[in-house]
Amino acid sequence: ITTDLRDISEYHLYYKEPNMNASTDTVHLWAYGCHLKAGSFQSDEDRRTLETQQFKSYLDNLNRSGNLVLGGDFNMYSSSELACQTILGVGNVTFNDPINQLGGWNNNSFYANIHTQSTRSSSGGFAGGSSGGLDDRFDIIFATDDIIQGNQRLTYLTGSYTSIGNDGNHFNSNINSGTNSAVPQEIANALFYNSDHLPVYMEMVVEGTVGVSEYTNLVSNAFYNSLDNTLNLKFKESVEQVDITIFDLSGKQITVLTNGGLVNQLPWMSSGIYLAKVATDRGSEVVKFIVQ
Repeated sequence: ITTDLRDISEYHLYYKEPNMNASTDTVHLWAYGCHLKAGSFQSDEDRRTLETQQFKSYLDNLNRSGNLVLGGDFNMYSSSELACQTILGVGNVTFNDPINQLGGWNNNSFYANIHTQSTRSSSGGFAGGSSGGLDDRFDIIFATDDIIQGNQRLTYLTGSYTSIGNDGNHFNSNINSGTNSAVPQEIANALFYNSDHLPVYMEMVVEGTVGVSEYTNLVSNAFYNSLDNTLNLKFKESVEQVDITIFDLSGKQITVLTNGGLVNQLPWMSSGIYLAKVATDRGSEVVKFIVQ
């Protein structure tokens, strides 16, 4: 995608479900990668704004919607910049900050645990790059409403958004100085030497293949019964084979229930919110339930 400065890359991805065939559809994702104009002058902000406007116009012209993510080095010092506001609200497609941490990020210790640049407090010949220590949130992944809300069978996993190596205790300092509680020391050293930016990632829950004759929202109700430690499912239509995989919100697999049913005995689990991937002969669905 051509912009005022650098091209924005577009990738059309889909989930390759093992049971896909000519009569089924799957989950699609449009992923975009960008590197906006650097600099703190008004002219730099203006060019960042123009780049984002050209990107949003591209989406509007193609009537693109659904599961979209936009990630990269935005070089934005605050969410109040017009470039950021363009990403969030201009055009037919609106994006969200998955962790809802909008504000004045630059040199602000309030956002110390999400800063991504710079990993180095001083220059030292590390293949160039900026210094000054961690005090900017330049690197972000934005996601559309459909991903945040799970409308198109792809859902942002709450709590998974991470600035790798940022433990919140290295504001304006080297990422590998002292003790880093987020990663082992060898990883902190690797991040220091590899780049003046930290990588960012987030996880998404993908539902399985849905056939053209199958139902969406197969499960009409899912609730946890604390009296007998069971997960109770109510289906809109009769199903035969039911396999259930339980995950916590960090993405860790808790248990697999093969040949499950309407009432499923669970192992002991601490209080919290869990995800159940329910796979049936009529399709798959991910549902949430609460253990109290």
